[in-house]
Amino acid sequence: MLKLMLLVLAVAPFFAGAVIIVYLTYKNKASSVNKKTDNEWG
Repeated sequence: MLKLMLLVLAVAPFFAGAVIIVYLTYKNKASSVNKKTDNEWG
């Protein structure tokens, strides 16, 4: 049981980061479809 908890704690940050990256990518794509804001990236 302890090993399972440690595994979850080790994987959770990567999973959260992946979810955030996918969310931001989707959000940027949606906003770029609505209005061209390519200059935000420089």
